[in-house]
Amino acid sequence: LSTSRWHAEKLKVILEAEKIGNRAAGRNYGVLESCVQDWRWKKEKLSSCIKNRRAFLSTEMIQMKGCDLAKEFTRFMRKNGLSIRHCTTISQCLPDAYEEKLLSFQKYVIQLRQQKTTIKNGIVYQVVL
Repeated sequence: LSTSRWHAEKLKVILEAEKIGNRAAGRNYGVLESCVQDWRWKKEKLSSCIKNRRAFLSTEMIQMKGCDLAKEFTRFMRKNGLSIRHCTTISQCLPDAYEEKLLSFQKYVIQLRQQKTTIKNGIVYQVVL
């Protein structure tokens, strides 16, 4: 049977599920137990629909499912310590007197070079000849 089933087929599955249970009916028709359970909840709507029409779906149902998925996604992100980050156009504020600090650092590096010292991985090495 295809994933998009006719109402008559769904009603057959529902009737069998009422007799032998959701899981067994699902196994017999190759359907997930959760689908059978969902169809049983919607039995009245299914039987009131035109028999030849395929699935019925309203915009409200789609919106509700979207909200449920968003809640699950948020819960998943929070549970796993993840977050959604947005790119910003505003950069961090520069510290006070950053130009003076930059110049003093540049002078320090020039002085170390003149003394024949090397810096590797943040460690200062003195070159001895």
